[in-house]
Amino acid sequence: MQATIASKGQITIPIQIRNRLNLLPGQRLEFDELAPFIKATKAVDRNRMQLACGVLANELATVSVVEALDGLRGPVDEPFIAQQLSTINASVKSKKSHK
Repeated sequence: MQATIASKGQITIPIQIRNRLNLLPGQRLEFDELAPFIKATKAVDRNRMQLACGVLANELATVSVVEALDGLRGPVDEPFIAQQLSTINASVKSKKSHK
């Protein structure tokens, strides 16, 4: 697939790529200046991201690691993995109680 660079440095992203990546008019892209090729990613609105993280932090504050993972992907039947998650959860709770 090809695109032509206009005199102002603009290009049109082919419709197939815009559709596949759900790129919408007015959406901002960030370019990686260090990449050895043209690399663009959707720009992240830092305020919206911080708001989402804040909501998640509040939601997850009362949930153990095991409960959060079980909610995301279902309970684990593997005893070894469940034991490891329980150990991690206990460690996290211990660190929180020492603060």
